[in-house]
Amino acid sequence: MATRLNPEEQRQQTLEVKKKKIQDFVSKSASFQRVFSDDKDSEIVLDYLETQTAGFDVDPYQHAFNAGKRRIVEIIKDMRDKKEYDKHIKHLKELENAGRPDSTDN
Repeated sequence: MATRLNPEEQRQQTLEVKKKKIQDFVSKSASFQRVFSDDKDSEIVLDYLETQTAGFDVDPYQHAFNAGKRRIVEIIKDMRDKKEYDKHIKHLKELENAGRPDSTDN
């Protein structure tokens, strides 16, 4: 039989799940930023990948394939976004502070 958590334990568990998701994003984003840095080679590779994408196609299978290629390029760009990375770091710090017993929640 599963034990029921009290509201504080549920809150802590929720905070831990959120922190884990954000830590995972931050870790992956940092890796993307290292691989696809602002150097010339990275820009050449990213530009090449963008030229490999295509838009709408009447064949639904080809269209889905094209959408997948476009999504990969979008993921790379999103993960390189320093503002988004910083926003996640800030949110992670806020969650860590919220999980401390000495934090004041209203």
